[in-house]
Amino acid sequence: MPAQRYDIRIEVGADFFLSLAWMESDGETPIDLTGYEAKMQVREFHDDEDALLTLTSEVDGGIVLGDEDGTIEIHAVPALTDLLPLSVSGTINGVYDIKLTSPSGVVTRFLEGRCRIASAVTREAPP
Repeated sequence: MPAQRYDIRIEVGADFFLSLAWMESDGETPIDLTGYEAKMQVREFHDDEDALLTLTSEVDGGIVLGDEDGTIEIHAVPALTDLLPLSVSGTINGVYDIKLTSPSGVVTRFLEGRCRIASAVTREAPP
């Protein structure tokens, strides 16, 4: 199954949430994600060496898998999004994808798309 396409927008210094569900082809039956691992990376360009943001399903990694519900909850906290690069124009256009790895090692590129990183105007005052 090829990765589905969905474009996202992440705001620097703000919480980013994305709620997804992996369903069977009937669109109603969730795929059991028990034992799966997930990883999401954002890069400015596909071939960039370093990721701008990495989230995983490890403890406190930003991705929570819903086991038999087939849900994928993604949450990047402001401490992470604040580390994203700023742009003179106010936005950086990049790319991302989400990979799921089954307990048996089968890797599925679940979702991919463009990622728009929007710079913040309001910032915390320096200490």
